[in-house]
Amino acid sequence: MPLNVRSQNCYDLDEGGPVDPLNLSKSEAIEPESVQGLERPPTLREFLKDARKSMPDWTGKQDYPSQEDMARRAGLTISYYGKLETGERSAPDRSVLDNLATALELNPATKEHMLRLAGMGVVQDLRNPEELKQSLDPIMMDTIHRLDDHYVAVFDTRWNLLVSNEKYRRAFPGLAESGNVLLWYFRSALSRHVLVEWEREAELNVYWFRYLMGSYGNTPWGLQMLNELSKNPQFREYWAHEAKIVQGRAEEDSAVRMRDAETGELWTLRVSQLTIRNSVGEFINFVGKREMYSGPLP
Repeated sequence: MPLNVRSQNCYDLDEGGPVDPLNLSKSEAIEPESVQGLERPPTLREFLKDARKSMPDWTGKQDYPSQEDMARRAGLTISYYGKLETGERSAPDRSVLDNLATALELNPATKEHMLRLAGMGVVQDLRNPEELKQSLDPIMMDTIHRLDDHYVAVFDTRWNLLVSNEKYRRAFPGLAESGNVLLWYFRSALSRHVLVEWEREAELNVYWFRYLMGSYGNTPWGLQMLNELSKNPQFREYWAHEAKIVQGRAEEDSAVRMRDAETGELWTLRVSQLTIRNSVGEFINFVGKREMYSGPLP
């Protein structure tokens, strides 16, 4: 059944949705142990447990390597490795982490995530979305105006929507009002209606969120967002996979299967996402092109 979305606000391009929708500023201190949801921020100890238990192509007697197996593979004592999984050792040397990455057969992105969970390279300086929005240069804004045959949006790296064109807003109804992609996925019934493969898309974004939390550490934004999202049972299901992260939308994930909110017509949005940086911070440029529907029938 098509949904009536005509009553929703249509924003001018220069007006994004509500920025920083949870109003998470650095001054709003929150500690990891005070998070009231059922889920916790990512930690090195939980990452190591999950990565060990989900190792691909393990041929041992058990379904996955034991702590002893992993200690041997990484050139560590079983006592030392055990302390890594209990959290007694939370900041091992880089050489130990390199050995663990090899032993666990981590890809570069997952290894980077592990290093950040160990406190290496964590970014603490999160820019205010409004500040980022104001820093977008006129050439970019003009380009978005002119690409009226494409679906265009610009986000910060926390998925706060900064600007978008009308095509994008119509394709993703309610996102501008929500202001943040993750909140839209897990709070809005409209997201489930227009995304034919909602589960696949939601899971992908949860793994991306995990990567971001590893990158930014236990900032107020990450902890309060986790607290909010933990209220959703499907989020909790996806969040349970401690070692699953993605850095962004890969080429194999470029096709987003869509349903027109007004007509119910099925179509495919072919997506390109590019992260760029200016003197203020980083942005995710989203550009999509409409194609004939290709995918499973709902």
